[in-house]
Amino acid sequence: MAQPLLAAADVIRDRQDIPSRSAPFLQPRSKWRGHLSDPETNRDRLWVVAVLFHLREAFRSGDVWLAHSRRYSDLKQALVPVEAAQTMGLSMPLKPEVWLADRKQRLDDGLHRLAKAVRNGALPGGIIEDGRLRVERLEADVPAEADSLILDLYRRLPEVRITDMLTEVANDTGFIDAFTHLRTGAPCKDRLGMLNVVLAEGLNLGLSKMAGASSTHNFKQLARLSNWHVESEAINRALAMVIEAQAWLPMAKYWGAGETASSDGQFFPTTRQGEAMNLINAKYGHEPGLKAYTHVSDQYGPFATQVIPATVNEAPYILDGLLMNPSGKRIKEQYADTGGFTDLVFAATSLLGYRFIPRIKDLPSKRLHVFDRHGVPNELNDYRLAPVGSAMCCSRY
Repeated sequence: MAQPLLAAADVIRDRQDIPSRSAPFLQPRSKWRGHLSDPETNRDRLWVVAVLFHLREAFRSGDVWLAHSRRYSDLKQALVPVEAAQTMGLSMPLKPEVWLADRKQRLDDGLHRLAKAVRNGALPGGIIEDGRLRVERLEADVPAEADSLILDLYRRLPEVRITDMLTEVANDTGFIDAFTHLRTGAPCKDRLGMLNVVLAEGLNLGLSKMAGASSTHNFKQLARLSNWHVESEAINRALAMVIEAQAWLPMAKYWGAGETASSDGQFFPTTRQGEAMNLINAKYGHEPGLKAYTHVSDQYGPFATQVIPATVNEAPYILDGLLMNPSGKRIKEQYADTGGFTDLVFAATSLLGYRFIPRIKDLPSKRLHVFDRHGVPNELNDYRLAPVGSAMCCSRY
């Protein structure tokens, strides 16, 4: 299909005569054929528009590519050679038939365990009735004394100035050294001023108000430090240093091993000009805004945070957070809500060795695709099962 399209593009490039009837780059039932056959339209101009339209879609899909282009280059150039993949320690075998055989066996075992649980009425947290899965709502089991214990613990904590605490953390972790000069790469010499800038950013206070509250630095000094030392990569390096130090604290071991994490997005309203930038998500109302997508480990360490548009799917940013720093690479189980639930994330996390556990809001309406429907136990025949097709995969199971 790409060859007729490239030939049509050559006609436009070389300013050749446009074929009067030929449009082989169109699908047989394409609506463009009806438009081109309309005698009241300018066929030559519409033919050019049709070629450019299909050429744009071909670039997006990868059917055609452009040499030396970063965005529309040949997709094969981005593939990892087999020799290099063998040294990467991937959890999946490089031969697909081996992986598929393993998945078939695991799915078959899982279906038989599920059928046995349905037959014995022992399905944990749910039941299958009349071909429909009914999942019970999980309730938090929190003792009544927990609130009193939390208040007592807070009363026992000594009062401390946030500036003193930030200084102590900076001395213990050295995260200020991550904010290097953009031109020279040297660490910031004005540590106190850099701490003021970090505090202003963390509290969303702004440099003007921070300068008014500071007795050591004015606005120009703080602005100069912010412009020359604070950028996204430096913030990520500093955050990684703090999280690494926090993970080694004895108390952190009581919370978890640092191998489990969850991620979610938090919506923040912005100015009304965001409406023109398509930043409105009806889920959060009619005001424009952005989302901060954060990964938090079981040691209560937010090891990755990204600012993303409010209208995009959160799923791809799960992988960014896990691969952003060493803390994410140590994670073994990753939890997310329905916003992070896609087949591609299931496949990518399985390839990288993560166990992906999303909370699927509309789970009863999902279809479970199987390899062989005839091998499904009788207890599950009425459930939403379908043969494996190109639309879904069984990597999640």
